[in-house]
Amino acid sequence: MSTTTYDIEAMARRLAELDDLQAIRDQQVRYGRALDWDDEPLLAQVFWPDADIDYGFFCGRGDEFVKVLITISRESGCRPWHAISGQSVSLTGANSAKAECYFLGGSTTLNIAGDTEVQFIGGRYLDDFEKRGGEWRVARRVLICDFRYSDITRTETVEGFAAALNDRGKLGPDHPLYWQFTRR
Repeated sequence: MSTTTYDIEAMARRLAELDDLQAIRDQQVRYGRALDWDDEPLLAQVFWPDADIDYGFFCGRGDEFVKVLITISRESGCRPWHAISGQSVSLTGANSAKAECYFLGGSTTLNIAGDTEVQFIGGRYLDDFEKRGGEWRVARRVLICDFRYSDITRTETVEGFAAALNDRGKLGPDHPLYWQFTRR
């Protein structure tokens, strides 16, 4: 008969570490989702109010940054979307971590002529995360832009069986297809 020994304390530490890593990765993805759905309260959950943010066009606090991003999004009338990949996270202490991820962001905007301007931007987010009161948020973020692409295309409406692919209206937390993000 074989006897197995479990180090319960080591397993508990590893489980807590995995939980922390996932919470940070969730925050990286939550950022894009909040912008894409125009959800200001969700976006505010990503950054500590006193976070140090450097996007080039904006350098300042996290709470100010959230308001600037939402204002830009709403006033431009763009339809944004974000994709996150290559997430690398390293815990540097019990309440601190460094993270990097790649992003591809896009948006469509109607211009005065009624044509669609399509923009893509790609780069990476370099983040310092802090855990305060059991919650992980960005304490410092630097955006590195690797490329930007813009093109104007003639607006076309999809017809026939694929007509459901057409614009489904302004996105936001009150949209019928929006599901509320829940946190454990």
